[in-house]
Formats: sequence, structure tokens, C-alpha cells
Amino acid sequence: MEVIKQLENIVKLQEELDKDTEVSYYKNNYSRFGSFISSVLNESPNKEENAKELVKHLDILWKYTDMYNNKWIYNDELLKQEDYIDNLIDTMDNFKFHDNIIIIVFGILYQQVLAYSKEKQDKLCQPKLYEKLLAMNLSEKSYESIMNKLSNDSQKQKDFINAILNSDRKIDFSRYTINKDNSYLITNNIDYLADVCTNLFGLKRRLSEKNYDVENLNVYMDLHFDKAIDSIIDYSNIIKTNNCNIRDIIKLVFKDIMENEEATFKDVNIVANGAFSLVVIVKDKVIKLSNIRANKDFPDNPYIVKPLLRKTLNDGDDSLFIEVTERVEPITHEDVKNNPDIIEEIYELYKNIRNLGLVWTDINYRNIGRLNKDNEIHWRDTIEPSSDVLEFTGKKGDTILKKGELVILDADHIYDENATDIDYPDSELKILFDKKYREELEKKDKKITIKGFTSLEILELILFNIVFASGIILSYIFMH
Repeated sequence: MEVIKQLENIVKLQEELDKDTEVSYYKNNYSRFGSFISSVLNESPNKEENAKELVKHLDILWKYTDMYNNKWIYNDELLKQEDYIDNLIDTMDNFKFHDNIIIIVFGILYQQVLAYSKEKQDKLCQPKLYEKLLAMNLSEKSYESIMNKLSNDSQKQKDFINAILNSDRKIDFSRYTINKDNSYLITNNIDYLADVCTNLFGLKRRLSEKNYDVENLNVYMDLHFDKAIDSIIDYSNIIKTNNCNIRDIIKLVFKDIMENEEATFKDVNIVANGAFSLVVIVKDKVIKLSNIRANKDFPDNPYIVKPLLRKTLNDGDDSLFIEVTERVEPITHEDVKNNPDIIEEIYELYKNIRNLGLVWTDINYRNIGRLNKDNEIHWRDTIEPSSDVLEFTGKKGDTILKKGELVILDADHIYDENATDIDYPDSELKILFDKKYREELEKKDKKITIKGFTSLEILELILFNIVFASGIILSYIFMH
């Protein structure tokens, strides 16, 4: 056939051009193939016959597919061929740039085939395609892209998950968007998947956020305690330590806390992954892990959540800060919206801190909570760690806040008022409270006024009235 001869000639020319040339999906230019395809499949009066011949040589078209030549994949004449989709899948190994296969198959082909026909798309998304893609050993990001693309079609995603389970490819499902209809495939195969998945808590949080059943995953973690705690440490990009000694100490802390709380991993949840720390709840206890602290040098005081443990773990060049406190109910914007008086409560908290000679700069609702218990240590044994043990620079104040009162959750931005390195995050509440506090101090410093008179004027009036009254009394005596 003439069309095949034309194709062979273009291949010979391209092979000469490609000699000693570095090629890539974006750099190499196979546009002459694109022009050829357009000519023989769009403009030629023999386009139907040409398509029947070309569908037998998709291996060559795949070989010379790049950013500039990929429209042939969803050409109407080729899509009309009965065996086109099967041949396309069978020959895709010939595509040179495996890292870009997802751009081709799911960024272009998946959508275009759907536009052409739902039946064709169903034929494209068959187990054979997934097996082919898994055998290519693509990046985690590529498989994540496929899974997320298929999340709106439970059957297609189910086929892909089953292909993964039946393959030798190790996939970490903690990053994937799983259709609810397929969540049972994950939880029912959790022993296999959890052995592959290093981020158990990432998987748990992803499934929990969608209210999927995570009971089997919790049981797996109960049986694999060390791996579960390692996955907590590794969950955040902020918390970084590969130090075995530090990790072992963290595991001991979690074990002790879980025993005290009579908790299983069903009761352990990551609730915050912030800029400075990772926050984990174990029933009534909160564990905070951090590599970075805005400020560590400030005195213990009654207005922060009473710490059970507050320690910097050091081993060689590695360090990690761990803090354990009681769980409190955080204040939300909705709470303030429904009860504006909370602002005044927060100001009283701010003022109490200032009156101790301390400065609290990061005043945000997320850093404030309402006590579920009196602000004391609640533990199976009576313990009272000293300020030194808790790494405070002393202690100020001896008030004990009661259940229901507001307390500061995050003490990373509390400073001694004489400190030289105070960090002042600009927040609306801080600006408002600073102004109000200064005004109150100024009023206190001024002379007391009563109905517009100064205290000196009041004293003069009192003396005048005494003298005046005495004069009246003497006059009365002399007159009578």
C-alpha cells in the first residue's frame, strides 16, 4: 500500500535526523508524522483504506509520538476501526517516553475517546491497559493521576485497583482518591496494602475524611505498633528525624499515653499538620511533635494548657520537641459568630498574660480552647513536674483555671516582655487588644476623675466645704 511506503520513508528520514541527537517528549520534533497523519487520514479521499492499513502499524506511530505528534491517537478514522483500541494497547510499549504516557493516555486519549463514544472509552479502560501501565513501572505520581482520574467511575477504578492487587507493583494508596464503592477493596486487603504503604495514617486520614470504614486498618496498626508510630512521625514534611533513638523514645511516650488512656489506634488521630508542628489526639491527651519552635524560652504560667510532658529530645545533631497536654475544645469562628462575648473572654486571657509581664503575640482562634477539665495534670499517678523539667524559664502566677474557662493551646508565641527577639505576627485581635490594653493602662496612670473634677479639685472642694460649714456653725453660735 502507498500509505505504508510513505510511512517507511518518513521513518528513514527521522532515523537519520535522530542519530547522535538527544530526544525527549518535549524536545524532539516529530511534527512531520503529524503532517503525514493529517494528510492520509483527514484530507485523502482514501482515508478509510489508509486507516485500515495504519491500524496494523501502530507500533511505528507510537515510536514517533511526542508533544508535537499525538493527535493521531484520537483520529476519527482510526477510532472507527474495530481492532484499533486493542492494537493501541498492545503496542504502547513502543512509546519512547514512558514518564509521559499518562499525558497521552489519560490527559488526551481518555477524554477524546469519551467524546467520541462511551463504548470506546469503556473498551479503552480495560484490565489489559492497566496491566500494561503497571508493567511500565511509572512514577507514584503517574499512578496517582490514573486513580484520581477514575474516581468518578467506580467500575473502572475497581478494575485498576484489582490490577494493582494482582501485580507485583507496590503502590502506596495513602495519596489516592478512592471511590466509596471501592473502599472495601482497600480495607479488605489492608494486610497487603499496609505492608506496602509507609504512610498508614495518611491512608487512614484519607479514608476517614470520606467516612469510609477504617476498622481493619486500625486493627492492623494495633498489631504493628512500631510501624504505626513511624507513620505518624513520617506523616508531616515538617517533622523530620531518622534517628532511631529519638523514634524509640517517641514510641515509648505513645505507648505510655495509650495505656493511660486505655486507647487503641481507633482512638489515635492526626488533627493538625501545621507550619511548625504535628498534632495527634489520643482520647483525652494531645501530643505535639515539632522540629521548629517559634520561642522555647518563656516561664510557665496558668494561662497555657498544663503540660504533662514538654521535652526536647536530642541525640547528636538530631533533635525533636515533644509536648503532651490535656485535650481542650478549640474555639472556632462559628463560636465567636454565635457568641461575640467570647472576644471579651479572650481579651481577659490576653490581659492576664500581660499582667504577668508576658507578651502573647499569635492571638488567633485556632490557638485558643475551652477547658474540658480543670487546668491540672490528669494522670493515673500523682505527678507534678517542675518548671525546669518542663524546660520553662521559671514560673509566674499560681492561678488554676477551671473547667469551661479559656486557655492558650499554642504557646509558641509567648515571650517575656523584656525579651529582645519578640516575634509579632500581625493579627486583627492582637492589634485590637494591644490598643485596648494601652488605653486601660493610660487611664490607670491618670489622676482619678469624678464628674469631670480632678482629685486635687475634689480635695479643694472638700476643704472649702468644711471651712464653709464651720463658718456657718460659728456664726450660728455667736448669733445665738
